[in-house]
Amino acid sequence: LESPVNLKNGKAIVPYTPELINGTNTLEAIAINKANIESSKKTVKITKEGKFNTSLYVVAVGINHYENESLNLNYARADAEGFLKLIKQKSRSLFDKVETIELMDEEATKEKIFERLNVLSKVIKPQDVLFFYYAGHGSMVEDKFYFVPTDNVKLYSEDKLKKNAIS
Repeated sequence: LESPVNLKNGKAIVPYTPELINGTNTLEAIAINKANIESSKKTVKITKEGKFNTSLYVVAVGINHYENESLNLNYARADAEGFLKLIKQKSRSLFDKVETIELMDEEATKEKIFERLNVLSKVIKPQDVLFFYYAGHGSMVEDKFYFVPTDNVKLYSEDKLKKNAIS
């Protein structure tokens, strides 16, 4: 934390109110002074009683149709839709809330995939589950794997993959 420090009897006091989840929470703190010298770590465990409210978030991507038609597939979209159907049927009893996001074919651009993940990053809590399901082309160049969204036009062009694919 970089907040104002109040000194009281030679001790620094930095107010902080953590968001606790049900169960055991582990809080760790260190202090670093102006000379960049680090204190020893202090650990505190706090248990909060109550029921876990857990949500399942599923982002399913299925791409049959690519901008480059020579990359088109036959069953990727059906695989993603089948997976979502199964998740919806079987997970309701396990989670308090199940939210699914489908990005199929032309909707499955790099920009839209990252946009949906960014929105979820602001609402997902530590006790929640995020499942990312991808059915479509992937590509390996050098030692790096890429998910190939619908708007990428080349499978093995490192320049195109770096710009338009997801690694």
